[in-house]
Amino acid sequence: MARVLIIGIDGATWDLLDPMLKLGRMPNLASVIAQGARGDMLSTEPPVTPVAWASFQTGVRPEVHGIYGFRNISFVDGEIKIEATDSSTIRVKTIWEYVSEYGKKVAVISCPMTYPPFQVNGFLIPGFPSPSPNRPVTYPSELGEELARKGLEWIVPSERTKVLPKVDFTDTRGLSQAIAFLNQKMNVRLHTAYELLEKHSWDLAMFQFQEPDWVQHAFWPELEAGPERGGGRYEAVLSFYQAVDEGLGELLQLIGEDDFVVIVSDHGFQGSTKEVYLNRWLKRGGFLKYKVGVRRRVLAMLINLYRRVDRDRRLVAALSREKRAQLVGRVERSNLDWDRSIAYMSADGSSGTAALFLTPAGVRFSKEVISHLKALTDPDIGELVVEEVLPIEAAKDKKSPYAWVRLKDGYAAVTAHEGDDLFRRRMRGKDYQLGIHHRKGMMVLVGPEVRKGHKLELPLDIIDIAPMVVYLLGIPIPSFMQGRLIEEAFSCEYLGGHPVTKVHDEGRKEGTFVSPGLTPEEEAIITKQLEDLGYLE
Repeated sequence: MARVLIIGIDGATWDLLDPMLKLGRMPNLASVIAQGARGDMLSTEPPVTPVAWASFQTGVRPEVHGIYGFRNISFVDGEIKIEATDSSTIRVKTIWEYVSEYGKKVAVISCPMTYPPFQVNGFLIPGFPSPSPNRPVTYPSELGEELARKGLEWIVPSERTKVLPKVDFTDTRGLSQAIAFLNQKMNVRLHTAYELLEKHSWDLAMFQFQEPDWVQHAFWPELEAGPERGGGRYEAVLSFYQAVDEGLGELLQLIGEDDFVVIVSDHGFQGSTKEVYLNRWLKRGGFLKYKVGVRRRVLAMLINLYRRVDRDRRLVAALSREKRAQLVGRVERSNLDWDRSIAYMSADGSSGTAALFLTPAGVRFSKEVISHLKALTDPDIGELVVEEVLPIEAAKDKKSPYAWVRLKDGYAAVTAHEGDDLFRRRMRGKDYQLGIHHRKGMMVLVGPEVRKGHKLELPLDIIDIAPMVVYLLGIPIPSFMQGRLIEEAFSCEYLGGHPVTKVHDEGRKEGTFVSPGLTPEEEAIITKQLEDLGYLE
């Protein structure tokens, strides 16, 4: 029976990879493409890590699996409630659990949103975010103890000062130091994964490269410049992708002639030159209100104090811009008047999509809110900023946003409230996220009777991966999965000899977790990781 190996490359997009392939710098990826089918693949809305990887491993959309970001937001008794999300938040079976029920052996390594780990027929090492770098919590627990005895720092430390050392990114030497640091951390996980996959038997395995996402956030201008305009800086970043390609080649050594390989990203990337403060626009329209009185004035003084840091060079070194934004954001949220407000926006600045929430009293004003958002105009070019507002029709609970608000390419959606400016330019030296997520990701499929050298033209969706993998393993596709089988990737002979079977399965999650959820200490660690990477304010 065929096996399936999934290789995740976080944030990969053909816009980035094709120029490298043309230069001949990713020979292993080029070989896979020549032997199989490739295509663009649309990510979730929003195209962010927790939402997209949850959809990838369940085959369902966010309103079904229940994860809308690193944090879920809801209104309870007139107040906003913010809850951390993790693997226990996912409301339906993952592909790992589903194929385990059919006796298939699984080996899950570094897939995001798998912490806390859960019971599978095989082993599972959680991916980002995870609170335990030096002693990973795994299923079974003995595996984590084995990794700890080897002294492996399994999860790359995600604090910015460790992932991207304190170097001057405007200096090519400093950029090279940061890339070398990430390469070293990535290779520790890669080589250990190879050893585990070679040692253990498996039918379905996965390894995910997380680091490309962080590289593209920080070094997108170099990548966008390309070899002609980027020179030595482009070459320095390109060396990282060559290391990814070498890792890909290492993993491919595990594959037999009857096996399938799926290479997939959770989303794509694009450059970002401006961030947009959508809550300030709601405030201007009278849809977002703040508390008044002495407390309001004290809070305003605190906000102004933190903002003065931007203008006081003596304090800049003591408090990063992102940390100041986080402190200001917390003060601002505590000052919102939910009883008088109609709408609220949530975004982490890593993509051009924001979540629109309506208060219980604000639902009847939805048309007015949407009309106001669509009228937002960039004064520098005189053009509208919002590309589309996508209401969520099939929301399952109160934690779902009312709609997704997608900005035009190049704009990053940011949550900030206080202040008058609606836009701010992002620039090297002040901002980490010079690249942001885009919906257009990528996929490659190779294996027996996959159409060689074929470009998949029909729209692919990240929720299509799970049912396709189930099909390749000879298991009935469950009714709860919303994705489709990518039939155009296979020969007619293969489809004829392997008819599709389906089974009614509502996907109720009954898995056993190593731990019931995040402890307060674990949540604090993960929160700091996400703040340091700019994913939370």
